[in-house]
Amino acid sequence: EIRISNIVRDFAIAPIILEVTKLENQPTSIPVYTVEANILTLSPAHYVQNATIHYNPGGGWQEIPLMQINDTLYTGDIPQQPFGSIIRYYVSAEDERGLRRTFPANAETDSVFLCFGIYEPNTQTLDLDFEEGPGNVPVDSSDYGNRVQAIGNPTYSTNAAIGNYSIHLEGDSSYLEIDSPFMASPEFTVDFWFNLDSLEAFRRMISLGTSTGSSNYMVFLMPDSTLTAESSIENDPIGASGLRDELKLNTRINIGQWYHAIYQLSSDTVLLQLYDANDLLLDEKRLSIIGPATRLEGKFRIGLLYNHTGYFGGYVDEVKVYNYARDLTVGIEPEEKSGVPLRYELSQNYPNPFNAQTTIEYSLPVSGRVKITLYDILGRKVKTLFDEKKPAGPYKLRFDAG
Repeated sequence: EIRISNIVRDFAIAPIILEVTKLENQPTSIPVYTVEANILTLSPAHYVQNATIHYNPGGGWQEIPLMQINDTLYTGDIPQQPFGSIIRYYVSAEDERGLRRTFPANAETDSVFLCFGIYEPNTQTLDLDFEEGPGNVPVDSSDYGNRVQAIGNPTYSTNAAIGNYSIHLEGDSSYLEIDSPFMASPEFTVDFWFNLDSLEAFRRMISLGTSTGSSNYMVFLMPDSTLTAESSIENDPIGASGLRDELKLNTRINIGQWYHAIYQLSSDTVLLQLYDANDLLLDEKRLSIIGPATRLEGKFRIGLLYNHTGYFGGYVDEVKVYNYARDLTVGIEPEEKSGVPLRYELSQNYPNPFNAQTTIEYSLPVSGRVKITLYDILGRKVKTLFDEKKPAGPYKLRFDAG
């Protein structure tokens, strides 16, 4: 039975929360995190008695009253939190009758919250080398310390690109997952090694998104066994599928061989590179875009795209993610010198001092991890320029601060 009346009935309806600020990740320099909410009552006979922000920075729930700005607008500030904090929050509103509502609606019943993290720009947000070995869950050794979940039966293998171990995914039901706001970024670098058991198309090696065509980033194999990558870019008419087609490399991937893939996206450029087992460049595609990428909620996964059933089968090693396009401003290339250096050496950068660009030369007598960090004249850290393993040899690093 449906009845229509021209009289507004005074039903027992809690205040309506139309919208709440969905905060993006916040840099450490921001002093407070402002949340706004539009709240109203259905009947003018009633009023909002109190509105509250509930937030949890990791040590328990806290509350801050929202201030009323006009008839429907309320605002409040979550205080500054330290680097690496993950803040979950929701808003509640109650009228003079005690009728109450939350946003999200199921915050208190199903623990569904809004969420953001406190980050440092130009940093590495994930570093998995899988050297923990059998019996251990992989550990993120970046400063963010993201928690890694092993789903199914990922196994350690001594078939490694670098070091002693890699992770093997059998291609049936296993993947690694990280549920963290720090994995998504409008500009990024995704850097990893892979070795395929099969050439099944569209199996996502690395992904962060909710579905095909809706991703912050993903890297996968095309039907002709070539590598490509994809991101949602709100301001660029190319679209996610168009980007996938344009970035598609020409080199065909072979089963049982190690490859090194690097996918980077900045505000104006996207770059996909493929290296061989000796870390020599095989193929690359660079495109101009109207970026940056759309920062999408979702779970970072190795071996499976969120809401999909196509599992990746093979080995993965040395997975790194950065919240900036590392090599679009920093380039490292081998120098054309014969032989392996006899000692470790770091030369003076040139020019020095520099305005926008400089070059740093260094040499490695054996393969190893290289980390180069830029500091200002007061000794304050400005940016980590490079942090990954490189084979023995002489190198040049070119940095463009512009």
